[in-house]
Formats: sequence, C-alpha cells, structure tokens
Amino acid sequence: MNSHYAPRRANPTTPVTRNVLLINILLFLATVTLRGANLPFHLGGFYFKSPLFRPWQPLTSMFMHGSTMHLAFNMLALWMFGTPLERLWGAKRFAIFYFSCGLGAYFLHDAVVFLQTNPIQQTWVESGFNFNKFLSLVKRFPQSGQGYAHPAELKTLFMAYITPVVGASGAIYGLLIAFALYYPNAELMFILLPIPIRAKYFVPFMMAFELFLGWQSFPGDKVAHFAHIGGALLGFLLIKYWRATEKR
Repeated sequence: MNSHYAPRRANPTTPVTRNVLLINILLFLATVTLRGANLPFHLGGFYFKSPLFRPWQPLTSMFMHGSTMHLAFNMLALWMFGTPLERLWGAKRFAIFYFSCGLGAYFLHDAVVFLQTNPIQQTWVESGFNFNKFLSLVKRFPQSGQGYAHPAELKTLFMAYITPVVGASGAIYGLLIAFALYYPNAELMFILLPIPIRAKYFVPFMMAFELFLGWQSFPGDKVAHFAHIGGALLGFLLIKYWRATEKR
C-alpha cells in the first residue's frame, strides 16, 4: 500500500514506532541467522490448546515474520500509519492501542480455530481416539518433522496445533482502522493498483475482503485473515471507547 497523506511538518519516525520497527527487524535477522535457535517455535503464537503454546506467545508473535516481504510490507505500513497516529495520541496511548490490537488479533484467531477444530476433536475422542498420544506427537513435531497424513480431519486438527501465528499484521490492521477514523479523506492505494482511494472507503473494503477470504478458507491460503479482523475490531472498539469517555 501507499499513501498520499502528508503531515504539515517533517515526518520523522516517532519513538514507539521506531522502537517497534527496530525490534521487528532485529528479531527477523536473528531468525534468519540463528536458524538452530528456531525462534518461531519459541516466540510464534501457537493455538492455546496446543502443548507448544507458551503464555508469552500472544505478545511475542507480533514481532515474528515469515519472510522478507512479510516484514517489509508490515514495517512500511507501521511507519506510514503509526507515525501520524503516535504524533496525534502521544507515545503512551499509541503503545496501548498498538499492542491491544495485536493481542486482539491473536485471541480472535484462536477463537476461530477453536470453533473450527473443537467439534473434530470431540468426535474423535468420543470414538475412542487416544488424544494424549496425538498431543505427544504434536509436542515432538518441531524436532521429529512428523505429521499426520491421514485421515483428512486429523490432519486439519494436527495442522491447527502445530502452526503458529506470526506477524504484526493484526496490530497494523488496527492502525488502518484508526487512520481511517481520524484521517478519512487521506488517499491510500494498493502498490500494484495505483488508484487513489480515500481511507474511509479503502479500509472498509479491506475489512470486507479479509472477512471474505477468512470465511472461504481457500486451499493453500496460509494467511490468518481472522487475526487481521481481530486487530481491526479491537482497534475500532478501543477508539469508540476513548471517544465516549472523552465526551463525559
């Protein structure tokens, strides 16, 4: 994405935005150079029912990225939207907003995974399936490379338990919502489709598109669309709450 939004004064990166950018970049470099440490396994956001889940992962997962392009797009968006919003709100409120959106993204994604997988789990357990053995295989997965090849439902369940959520995208979508609410007439556009669209139209379209992709769940699509929606939803509700309390 690109933007024609331009502040009235010079636009250096603000403190929280700059520090978040730096941490993301450093952790990505560490992930690439220290492959033996397997940082995504320790810091990625696993499903809360997985034996691979750790309490810190909802926070640390928003600093992990799966590829250079994934990192580049998220950091560009963080700089574009985070800088004016941090200048508008101040560092403390911006930090609260950013990390709240990131956590909201993780929790909505997990809620959707629960709704999708819990019926499968219950069906197999009721049929006499040894679920403890299944969980032991999940726990060994990063070291052994084993996986469930069949049947299809068990493979779906297995993948849900071993696939971590990574990336700042949920928090970024929260920033998108905030930007559209505070700067509705700023012009945004897709990089590959250079047609300027006002933020108040662009962002709702993006949300609807994410909802469609998440609902359809196309084969091969590894993007956590409901995490994006979770970040945006939390951001929208938080801004509504702030505005309501400020009017009292």
